[in-house]
Amino acid sequence: MGQWDEDRVRHLFIQKDADYILSLRVSTDLHDTYVWSFSKNGLYNSQSGYKLLEALPENQDFPVTPLPPIEKNLWSQLWKVQTMPKIRHFMWKALAGALAVSDRLQSRGIHIGLTCKICGKETETICHVLFHCPVAKQSWDLSNIPGPRMGFSKNSVFLNLFHLLNHDGRRNSLTNKTQVFPWLLWHIWKSRNSFVFEGKSYNANSIMVKAREDAETWMAANKSDATTTNKSFLTASHTHHTWRCPMFSFGKCNIGCSWIKQEMNCGAAWDLRDHSDIRRFLDVFEFSVVVIAANECNRVAKEIATSVTRDHRYQSYIAREGPMWLQEIITEESKLLV
Repeated sequence: MGQWDEDRVRHLFIQKDADYILSLRVSTDLHDTYVWSFSKNGLYNSQSGYKLLEALPENQDFPVTPLPPIEKNLWSQLWKVQTMPKIRHFMWKALAGALAVSDRLQSRGIHIGLTCKICGKETETICHVLFHCPVAKQSWDLSNIPGPRMGFSKNSVFLNLFHLLNHDGRRNSLTNKTQVFPWLLWHIWKSRNSFVFEGKSYNANSIMVKAREDAETWMAANKSDATTTNKSFLTASHTHHTWRCPMFSFGKCNIGCSWIKQEMNCGAAWDLRDHSDIRRFLDVFEFSVVVIAANECNRVAKEIATSVTRDHRYQSYIAREGPMWLQEIITEESKLLV
């Protein structure tokens, strides 16, 4: 007890490592555990994993071929695309060949038909689903995003993403039309999955509309985030003076609050509305944007919150259609356009 089994250590490790292990003092007070020695806290993380991979060629006898500069640069560019993190991860999976299309599944030993479930003509590869299936191709045509001179590659996701990531002028503006491409890829993939797993049909126009709406909303949120670092944020939020209904297919939640310092009481309220009927969107929210609004743009939520402290209504409640005493304001605001 309290000593190394030298024969076993030398059997399991190379001489250099064995000598180092045998030089360590054995502790009998601690339980054995796994430790990742390439990070400071002993826990694995992806950054230390990549560093280990880069160091392997220096410490191994067998040759390791590094990534060509152009490919290494593309992987780096991919993580800098201005879009939602889940879409960046989706594009990474597409480039890595990790999307569950028939071609990739069969290569992993899963016996499945190779024919595309949408068109029923071509082999279902990642390139086919995202760029060449008829509905996908129509979506790219509607987007007006300039494609490669000879068209998108049928075999190389790398070449197609390289073109989309390096097209001239894309990085100059968040509102550039080509900036929609991450959302277009995402919604082509989502629509394919909806058809395969839920039997829901889709068309190129609906894909393009949804991609543009999501892209515009994210870009607006991104711009709002950028303004929070200076005082112009509040000014920018008060450029309108009445409540405005959200754009098509989006919901809007107004939040109001009121408090009486002397009584140490406060009230809060939220008012959830959309362009028509909010209930059908409650289970599909993908992201949100928080904006500070002036009281005149937030009358319903503010009035409900104030009624708590003014009238001592300290019982929480949820109501559909809004309270009757605010119907005049709600009706008036429902007639306002975006």
